[in-house]
Amino acid sequence: MRVNPGRCFGKLAVLFLQSTASAELSFFLVDPFTFFADYDVKLEESMAARLELEDPSEAIVLTTITTGGDMKDATTNLKAPIIINNTKRLGMQIVLDNKNCGIKQPLFHSGAAGKRQV
Repeated sequence: MRVNPGRCFGKLAVLFLQSTASAELSFFLVDPFTFFADYDVKLEESMAARLELEDPSEAIVLTTITTGGDMKDATTNLKAPIIINNTKRLGMQIVLDNKNCGIKQPLFHSGAAGKRQV
């Protein structure tokens, strides 16, 4: 299943996700395709079914970021993206079986927008 990069957020680079049940639980998120041209997510059919994804345009792929105090040193977890079915408001974090994806990938040391495959 393929999803067009940049479809969801336009120029917005950083998102904030906060729990509605527990306000202290929150994450900063980014669209990884904005920062990593060669990032590729392959979602197994069982995961797509669990998220009730019927069309690639329903999927949003995000990764968590950690700043460590200074945004220029921010890292992102490319190994475990969050996949969201934007239509049905279902989401889950998956762990990719890809040794090239790091859990602390420097955010500002990569190329421009790339492709996303779900």
